[in-house]
Amino acid sequence: MTKTCTHCLRVLETSDFHKNKSTLDGLCYLCKVCNSSKSKKWKEKNIERRKDHQYKRKYGLTFADYGVILASQNSQCAICSVHFSEAQRGVLFVDHCHTTGVIRGLLCQNCNTAIGLLKDSPLLCTRAAEYLLTSQS
Repeated sequence: MTKTCTHCLRVLETSDFHKNKSTLDGLCYLCKVCNSSKSKKWKEKNIERRKDHQYKRKYGLTFADYGVILASQNSQCAICSVHFSEAQRGVLFVDHCHTTGVIRGLLCQNCNTAIGLLKDSPLLCTRAAEYLLTSQS
């Protein structure tokens, strides 16, 4: 079976369209390629809006609040001081206490993962530091 994309007007196999229960034929109007392109353009154009929604939902922060924290940390990870532009994925992640929700600061992906793997435990972090200090040759 085939279907015509309403954007590029190409006639394509129905497998080239995402499913969409709200349409009569159960398929999106745009082909997967056009849909991906449209989505990418929207994301690039609306990055601040997307981030604002994401931070507000997860942490109760606006994108502007994130900017204030970032500026207070000189745009660097609070632990290793890597600049956000040199961090993996080019961002610093919001570090927060999973029990209280209190925001502690912004961390690069490596530091955020490390303290997460150490269960956000100051005792385990201290033991890890002591281990590294005593095991150096």
